[in-house]
Amino acid sequence: MNLAFSSLKSRRFGYVLIAGITVAIIAFAVWKDREKTVEIESPLVEFPADLPEALQKEIAIRQSRLRQNPTAEAWGALGELCAAHKLMPQAESCFQTASSLAQDDPKWIYQLAVMAEKVDLSRAIELYDKVLSLDRSVAALHYHHGRALARIGRLEDADQSLKTAAEMSQQHPV
Repeated sequence: MNLAFSSLKSRRFGYVLIAGITVAIIAFAVWKDREKTVEIESPLVEFPADLPEALQKEIAIRQSRLRQNPTAEAWGALGELCAAHKLMPQAESCFQTASSLAQDDPKWIYQLAVMAEKVDLSRAIELYDKVLSLDRSVAALHYHHGRALARIGRLEDADQSLKTAAEMSQQHPV
């Protein structure tokens, strides 16, 4: 009887230990998840107060979606809306956040490169290079990269990029 009681106590201790470890793991996972959410939601985008009412409503809708699901796509969608309405600092902030959330998605880095091309060619070329390291299959990317390279005098590199764009364009039906 004493042996059976000792065995039961030993099993009970094992179950309690396993339950305690499980609770600790779950608590740690929840804590890490909360930490990620705070990190993602921290970049705030401020908008001018004098925007048209329809645009304010659309921004509010996108921000609501962003709060519900702070993904790269949600940040990118807000960035695209901002870019379409010439809110370039806000668009850049959104695309930067989107590209940091989805570092292997060239779409948001490409958007940053196109914007940078107007103000900082060196940065634009760095961004185009980064996009090319992720995806070399888009003719427009090679074209924009080549144009930017030509504008800073890197003519041989520009020529290669523009030739690649032309070759890729000829492979597609008109």
